[in-house]
Amino acid sequence: MWRWSSIFLGLAVLLLPCTGVRAQGPSADCGSPIGKWDWPTGGVVTIVPGGQLSWAPVAGGPAVFTATWACDTNDGQIVIAWPQGITDRLRLSADGERLDGANDRGVTLAARRWREVEAVVPAGPVPPALVGTWLLEVMLPTPQGPVAVVWTIAADGSYVIHAGPSSHAGTMTAQGGNWEQAATTSDFTDGGTYALPNWARLQTRARSGMGGWNRIQPDLVLPVIEVSGQILPSGLPELASRARMVARTWRPDAELVGIEFEQRDSNQWNAKDEAELRYVSPASGGGLVMTIATDGTWFFAHDVVNWGSGAIPDGFLDLPAVWAIARQHGLVPPLARADLQVWQPGDAPILAWRLSSDRGEKRGVSLDGVGGTLLEGDLSGYVAAYNAQWQAAAEGLRRLFAPARQASGWSSGSSGWDSGSSSSSSSSSSDSGSSSSSGYDTASQNSWGAGDMDAYNRIQSGTPTGDDCYRYGC
Repeated sequence: MWRWSSIFLGLAVLLLPCTGVRAQGPSADCGSPIGKWDWPTGGVVTIVPGGQLSWAPVAGGPAVFTATWACDTNDGQIVIAWPQGITDRLRLSADGERLDGANDRGVTLAARRWREVEAVVPAGPVPPALVGTWLLEVMLPTPQGPVAVVWTIAADGSYVIHAGPSSHAGTMTAQGGNWEQAATTSDFTDGGTYALPNWARLQTRARSGMGGWNRIQPDLVLPVIEVSGQILPSGLPELASRARMVARTWRPDAELVGIEFEQRDSNQWNAKDEAELRYVSPASGGGLVMTIATDGTWFFAHDVVNWGSGAIPDGFLDLPAVWAIARQHGLVPPLARADLQVWQPGDAPILAWRLSSDRGEKRGVSLDGVGGTLLEGDLSGYVAAYNAQWQAAAEGLRRLFAPARQASGWSSGSSGWDSGSSSSSSSSSSDSGSSSSSGYDTASQNSWGAGDMDAYNRIQSGTPTGDDCYRYGC
């Protein structure tokens, strides 16, 4: 379902009245933007000669609203005036395939020319997008109790539905959103319509009822070993190699950008050992989450993600190996969380494992994902950004106190709010001298790395408790 309010809000943010530009057809200065464009807010924009364009949620669909466009011959930019009162200024790329620019609100825009995808004739009775294994999102009630329903569709049109006493197998056809099937193990037949909102999701309407299905991969399982009484994922480099082949059936340019493990509470009814692998498609901007457990894999696809673009290379250190190194650096079992990704703390990217424990004095370490060496400092850059926010807040407070100090004749030193005595930032100086500043800097990094945001905030505000300093070293 289209969320019209979200689309209009998105266009309102992205899209200025067109003033001082003479409406005209395309010129040599602007190139020819005539045609359909995949728009950054979603949907398709169709630009036609004569200074008109329209927006529709899908290519070929009815236009929801229209706008005007013109060529500014002064700078060769295409100017679009939207009915929401916002204007884009865009420049056509040399190859005519992109429109790049910004609007009057300072938001950058990038549209790509829409290309109709040629219809693909399925190699077999069913289209390739349906091939795979699907899990019905609700349990099927049976006299023996509720059972999971798993539907496996092969490229040759054969299928198997595992549904307890209602299981059956047979053949099926699917084309253009319609499907039919007939069991060969019973007299059961069914059929109706289907839709694929994305690679990981199937929706069906059938004579037997409606169904929502999620793609799964039963044969892609998580290998585990026991380490100091704890079950941990093992063989992750080899698993990532296998998972990449699956991810590239989603998008051929899929790149692995994150691996994450979190210890589950064994008291939870659905607790299981699992690892999460995150993939991005640079071409589409989409993302795919693989949750791999000991009993198979399930997926969740996203249209747009912001997970970073640093691809994890082959040959990284396995989790049991880095956990052993982390224990040498003071982490106490059990391992609570671990994640692997490419960081950009400076000019050069770093592949790093971050591991944390909920016990002991030291709560977190970062290790080189290739060699296992200890990495000191903040990999994410968040600490520096957070410190800058604290410093800006302290400067604002000093400005508020300035008139009162001047009226009363206070000196900057006696007020306690002079720039040299602020303790709002881990990098600022204080009355206790540079050693205290260095200690606060270390403590802030350690508390951040451990995920202890309460302690981090106390340290940043200059009010750490004794326990904060004992744990994190201020």
